[in-house]
Amino acid sequence: MTLGSLLAVLGRGRILWMMLASLAVLAGTVSMVGALLSQANSKDSEPYLAGGVIGLAGAYAVTTLGAQAAGTLGVRVRLVRDWRVHPHLVRFLVLLAALGALASAAAMLTAATGVLGPLRPTSLASALFYPTMAALGWAHGLAAASAAKRGTPARAPAPSL
Repeated sequence: MTLGSLLAVLGRGRILWMMLASLAVLAGTVSMVGALLSQANSKDSEPYLAGGVIGLAGAYAVTTLGAQAAGTLGVRVRLVRDWRVHPHLVRFLVLLAALGALASAAAMLTAATGVLGPLRPTSLASALFYPTMAALGWAHGLAAASAAKRGTPARAPAPSL
């Protein structure tokens, strides 16, 4: 399966929205890192606000669209359980998201100790968290497209009592 064939399964509209949301994540992350570098000793949180809102909105949009792809395509996606079945790009994105989550957690632990002050590590954790969420959204969407291309059906719903 090529990336082009997986993207074709997801549909042009979903891909366009996911790309626009990914650009918002990129813009928010760059804005947050720029504010981190320019506001070295400032206690003012206002420069981080715009980048945080843009990045968070984009990250949630990518994650939501990627998760909705499985339901739209009628497949069930298990990123860890079906690890060997997924394409290499999906595996790479999941590992990249795991590394981003670890780096974000390390930044939050640094903020908790108060070594660098409360604002800088928290903003760095946010700047690392947005691309992590976007990578997981893309991984979920591409895994759903891969499962649909393979013909993996969704699990039947549990019987109601």
